[in-house]
Amino acid sequence: MWVDKLGRERFASVQSYDISASGMRLSLPEAVEARSFVRLQCAELGIHGTASVRHCEHQGGKYLVGLEFVGGLKWKQPAPVPAPKD
Repeated sequence: MWVDKLGRERFASVQSYDISASGMRLSLPEAVEARSFVRLQCAELGIHGTASVRHCEHQGGKYLVGLEFVGGLKWKQPAPVPAPKD
């Protein structure tokens, strides 16, 4: 969730890339202002919190957005699931 230039709350399901302990990159259907904040939630990745927009660039009909996690949010890569035993 983020707030657009008109002050409206916006929501989108996004694809994420380049996830690290301190941030991530994702694609959005519209531009987001640099230095604004977005709220993130993804149960699969164990992410729930706020990130700061570091950059936003238009590319191929979408916007690639670089985020820095803030407020203590950190991504911890899940441990691999062991293969089932026969």
